[in-house]
Amino acid sequence: MVAAHLDEISLIVTHIDDDGFLRIHTLGGFDPKTLTSQRVIVHGRVDVMGVMGSKPIHIMKAEERNKAPANPRLFH
Repeated sequence: MVAAHLDEISLIVTHIDDDGFLRIHTLGGFDPKTLTSQRVIVHGRVDVMGVMGSKPIHIMKAEERNKAPANPRLFH
């Protein structure tokens, strides 16, 4: 493992599920609420453009609407 100072907000893919969704982990400290609607580039053999989204408000439960997404629940 190599540790270094990182000035850029980064994410690392930890799992790809059967539907093609990417489970991610954040690198660097920041508020996960700021990820919604942000464009991302998934670097691999071929770079893939994506957009961070969130669960639509019309299918959220009342208690979910006032909570920020928790890092372990982030997926792309």
